[in-house]
Amino acid sequence: MITRNRQHNRSNQTGSSRDRGSILVLSLVILVAVAGFTMALVTVAVSTESTASTNTRKLTAQNLAEGAVEIGAQWVQTQWANQEANAIEAAAVDSPSELTNESNWIATTVAGYAARYAVLRIAPNLSPTPTPISPVQLTPDGFGWYVDGNDGVRSFYYLYAIYGYAEFTPKISEGDSKSVSATVSKVVEARVTPLFQYAVFYNSDLEILPGPNMTLTGRVHSNRDMYLGSGNTLKMDTDYVRAVGRMYRKRKNDNTVTAGTVLIKNLANMADADPSNDFKFKLPNGFVTDSKMYSKSEMASLGITTAQGFDSTFGGWDYNSNGTFNDLRDWKTWGVQAMSFWGGTVQTSDMDVPKAEPPSQDLAIDPFVPKAGGDYDLVGGTYVQVASGTGSYSKGYYHNKAGVQLRDGVIYASTGANLSACLLAGTVSTTTIWDAREGKNVPQTVIDVGKLRLSLLQTGLTGAAATALSSLKNSWNGLIYATQSGASASAPKGILLKNGSELPDNPITGAKSGLTVATNLPIYIQGDYNTKVNGISSATNDPAFRKPAAVIGDAVNLLSNAWANTKTSSSGLPGASDTTFNTAMIAGNTDSNPSSTAYSGGLENLPRFHEDWTSGNKKAIIAGSFVNLWKSKIATGTWTYGSPKYTAPNRIWDFDPNYKSYSKLPPFTPLAVSMKNVCMQ
Repeated sequence: MITRNRQHNRSNQTGSSRDRGSILVLSLVILVAVAGFTMALVTVAVSTESTASTNTRKLTAQNLAEGAVEIGAQWVQTQWANQEANAIEAAAVDSPSELTNESNWIATTVAGYAARYAVLRIAPNLSPTPTPISPVQLTPDGFGWYVDGNDGVRSFYYLYAIYGYAEFTPKISEGDSKSVSATVSKVVEARVTPLFQYAVFYNSDLEILPGPNMTLTGRVHSNRDMYLGSGNTLKMDTDYVRAVGRMYRKRKNDNTVTAGTVLIKNLANMADADPSNDFKFKLPNGFVTDSKMYSKSEMASLGITTAQGFDSTFGGWDYNSNGTFNDLRDWKTWGVQAMSFWGGTVQTSDMDVPKAEPPSQDLAIDPFVPKAGGDYDLVGGTYVQVASGTGSYSKGYYHNKAGVQLRDGVIYASTGANLSACLLAGTVSTTTIWDAREGKNVPQTVIDVGKLRLSLLQTGLTGAAATALSSLKNSWNGLIYATQSGASASAPKGILLKNGSELPDNPITGAKSGLTVATNLPIYIQGDYNTKVNGISSATNDPAFRKPAAVIGDAVNLLSNAWANTKTSSSGLPGASDTTFNTAMIAGNTDSNPSSTAYSGGLENLPRFHEDWTSGNKKAIIAGSFVNLWKSKIATGTWTYGSPKYTAPNRIWDFDPNYKSYSKLPPFTPLAVSMKNVCMQ
């Protein structure tokens, strides 16, 4: 299923060479900018006295100002992650001379002291008009401030100078109440990457512990720790395996060491013409072997005793016991040896992997979020629209952006127009599913995607139906937000998508820009999803026969083509059939709990199953991106294997290579934003 294109790798390496040239230009920009910052420091900073006590106060003021800088950098990162780059544009200045105007600073507090920060834009110049559904809302200028990774993933880079100002006044009781102020600044680089350009992205611990063989292509990233193992072989066919924390060859839930083979691509060997070398590396004794993250038993077979195998806990191995790790056969400590083995593919906190900030759950998928000056108030448990700017709540990001909004079974345009009159019968309906993992009957709002697509294609309507269809077409932007009021963990509700083998096209332009469905509830997909273009499918699941697609919710559940909704609390497991789901997904999950040994289910169960897939070795084919950003609030049932919950499918999962092209990303793809310190003044 996974094909290789060596020419593609070479072209990416050429792109990287261009990037190195851009970095030289970038360095000059930074040097010029820092010179400007120094002048600004002279202008803005306030100096009082040059006594010994003043120096102590100055140091305190400087520490407070540095704290303000860090708050400012975090603010920039969070704004990008929550798709609010316009807020940065509104706050940023273009010249250090503008910093003399206090209105260009943002007030904050550091350790109980008043402080402020300011943002100076360095590069690139951003477009003032965001593209409505662009994954990167503000695009770079003609200089092309982006890089192509070896894997073809593109990240946009934005440079800012963050200034911090603080004034420190000692307490009168200390005998000296003279104030001292300080201003510091640093240059930061914000790296903005569409989330679905990662094959796997976890904002928390990532556990990958499949029983059968499993192959992952595309970037694999965890903002915390990574736990790896396999019942057979886990093959990571990617040059990007990163954890902001540590990597372990053990289980998180019970701390037992993991078995099986974990095979990871060696980035250093990708430049040659022989793909068979991609999964080889050289041991310290000179032997060339498979590029494995060795388990405890595999290390023992080499004569090396370890606690868990070769992972972040590995402290090195002194072959000749001479007290150093500098001899030919010595194994260095984890960080150094991992870089030697995989050439940079595997990186952890030892290599200072930066956190990639994603959007927050509350702001992204909740229907309403607290906001001073919003358009809604909460009255008797119901959100009521009030005069603009007078409320305490606003719509969450996806609710606000959606061209089509489904609330409590009624479908609306973004303008608020009721669209029911133009929809084919059965486009929106209700049902109930027995969810054995939750142990509850879950009421569902059903969206028949096929009927919605046909509704958009209607002609000849008159009256109210014609008016509603016009509203539907004009508000269509490829994003549907769906919710039901009153859902909770004790009384869950969900959204079901069915008949989605072909997704709607833009009804006005005909563009095959795809569909994103977002909800604060668990989302269920029944049957083949996004497998046709113009009514034609591919027997090999060719990427050309897909449209951009994403589902975003509290949890993601997959039901096969054989699902007939006959499952009950006492019926046992219905049989599944081979089914294909071509979609990116952002799903919540439950955490592994070491105190109770409860397992989250790992990546292999991020999409939840409800049928007997094992009998007959039924295939669940997925091409997309697997993203976990939050804990489930509604679907909080713990993972358990076997009847009556589910039995595992033959997982044929792959990263969708279409997502490497911005034009083929799902509508309103969220962002992951990492920050890098360039220099500090």
